[in-house]
Amino acid sequence: MSGLARSSHRALNFQRNLTRTITLADGAQVKSLHDARTVLLDVSVNARSGALDHAIRFLLLAAETGKRDDVAAATELTERVLRDRRLLA
Repeated sequence: MSGLARSSHRALNFQRNLTRTITLADGAQVKSLHDARTVLLDVSVNARSGALDHAIRFLLLAAETGKRDDVAAATELTERVLRDRRLLA
């Protein structure tokens, strides 16, 4: 069985915390992968981009693996997308 087939059956855990809290311009705080997913999905409704797609891919990877490096990458990429959209405090 290929790695892709095996990994597609893993449960995603969006309850994991990001490596740092991201504060939005409206004062809301993004603390977990679930929070980041919610914010990125809201952003994706308004404007799709390669950076947004990349952040979403890493968010899914972090939810699947739970590895600190994957969560750190998802945190960084989420923050970058939100900064580019001027949504950070």
